[in-house]
Amino acid sequence: MARPLSNVGRPAAPKNTLRRRRLVNKLRGNPGRAWPAIRRRAENMAFDENNLSMSEEQAFQLTQAALRIDRARARRAEDPSGLTDSLNQNLEVWVALRTAVMSENCELPDEVCQNLAKLSQFVADKTFSDGEIAETTLDAFVHINLQIAEGLLEGHGRKAV
Repeated sequence: MARPLSNVGRPAAPKNTLRRRRLVNKLRGNPGRAWPAIRRRAENMAFDENNLSMSEEQAFQLTQAALRIDRARARRAEDPSGLTDSLNQNLEVWVALRTAVMSENCELPDEVCQNLAKLSQFVADKTFSDGEIAETTLDAFVHINLQIAEGLLEGHGRKAV
């Protein structure tokens, strides 16, 4: 018996949408194991930033911030200022996200907005803490950014359907 063709009559999805779906599907697995593949794909993705929704733009920025932190952590011994720069950029992304979720025209549920605001405060507190930032905190920043990016993309996908 032949398999039915499920794509018959449906328009083809744009290439960037398919790439984003693959990225989200990779994230659903073990992020630690999939991280090198995710990093390569995200670095090679070409987005038309003029056609992204607010959720997609924030997800893209969070993913890029996670990549910058991960790269800077790998070069921490050679370039200590690189980690500081990537943490400052990560903080800027979280400030922008907090500003977006606290605005009156935010379409996200109130509980989600409050949770994102709390995460933003957590990132700010850990970034401004005294002393050197621990590896576990850097891991937390990377994983939080990726998880929130995935959630924003999934929420946007549900809204689009």
